[in-house]
Amino acid sequence: MNDHEAVYQLYTRYAAGMDNRQFELTRETFATDASFSLNIKGTEAVAPIQGKQRSATSSRHDREQNDQRRHVITNVRIAQEGGADVATPTCRCS
Repeated sequence: MNDHEAVYQLYTRYAAGMDNRQFELTRETFATDASFSLNIKGTEAVAPIQGKQRSATSSRHDREQNDQRRHVITNVRIAQEGGADVATPTCRCS
């Protein structure tokens, strides 16, 4: 699996956990030292969330919603920073 495919799988695993309320799957998506940023159109941007446990459990809004969610992941990009082992992936999720 190449790096781009691995990043895409990371996003789809996160979305599947959120859509199906399988928060353990979402939690498994994050590394121990994860940092997660979120910007939802029409709302104030969420400051970066630090840490695996906090990243996977900080979306209280998603836990309280009663409607069925279906995230669509597009525009996956990977910016290399600080060498071959460090990258910042971004995507559009709607």
